[in-house]
Amino acid sequence: MAQRLDKSKVLFGLAHTYTGYPLVKEARVRVKSGEIGRVTKVVVEYSQEWLAGELHDENNKQAQWRLDPSQVGISCCLGDIGVHAANLAEWELLIT
Repeated sequence: MAQRLDKSKVLFGLAHTYTGYPLVKEARVRVKSGEIGRVTKVVVEYSQEWLAGELHDENNKQAQWRLDPSQVGISCCLGDIGVHAANLAEWELLIT
């Protein structure tokens, strides 16, 4: 994706809105203050309930690229939903 963006004049942006939720902000404060102790493991889930239905309809453009490993990689999720889960974990834990 980075290579394609470098060759184009397209502006790329991504909104990570989950960091704005009050409970997420509260969790970050508790982690940052040390209230919960040292964090040694992070498990992040990002549910996509719409992916549980019939997806291989050729008219479902949302599912077509998300389920094509040649476009999104072997996991079929990291470049789409995975970036949101990673952002949430990194922001909350102040990992840089």
